[in-house]
Amino acid sequence: MVEAGKAITPYYDSLMAQVIVTGKDRDDAADKLLAALENTVIQGVHTNIPLLKRVLKDETFRKGIYNTQYLPGFLDRIDVEEMIAEGDAATGSVQVALDRSAIEIEGSTELKVLSPSTGVFYDAPSPSEPPFAPIGKTVKLRDTIGLLEAMKLFAPVSLNTCNPGGIFYNSEKEYEIVRIIPTPGQAVNKGDLLFVIKEAH
Repeated sequence: MVEAGKAITPYYDSLMAQVIVTGKDRDDAADKLLAALENTVIQGVHTNIPLLKRVLKDETFRKGIYNTQYLPGFLDRIDVEEMIAEGDAATGSVQVALDRSAIEIEGSTELKVLSPSTGVFYDAPSPSEPPFAPIGKTVKLRDTIGLLEAMKLFAPVSLNTCNPGGIFYNSEKEYEIVRIIPTPGQAVNKGDLLFVIKEAH
């Protein structure tokens, strides 16, 4: 999930790593997980470590008294601003910068459109309907150009959803579809090439 040069974006599932512990009982496992998180250092991006540490120290959570309303209630009980400040401090001085070069195709004016998440790609609402964005079509950033299906849920794909921080594509411009890479029904991973586009003139 994480490798040198890879960007961690806030879109879809921004999972970087999982920490799994075992213990003789629930409290022992919670203590071990808290110790592991206390010794985990991730710089350059915000993580949910400050939140997880607070949950693991929370008396209500430790007693096993929780349901789907636990988290909103917990956030009401803690100093959220302090938690955010802790997250800010933990990011350190390392800055992970995204720039347009990540999508530029060398030696041309064409740009890549990379999948924002893992799923099955579809270029149309159904097999009997025309594609959202056939080759040669001009699209704006918010126009749907495809669908990604994961666990029976369909998420529309637009240039906007593939535009972390708004730096890849200009919202004031329109773009022409040059190539469509996956075939309908093809599984794609996050970061895979979906389309090749260029600025429309």
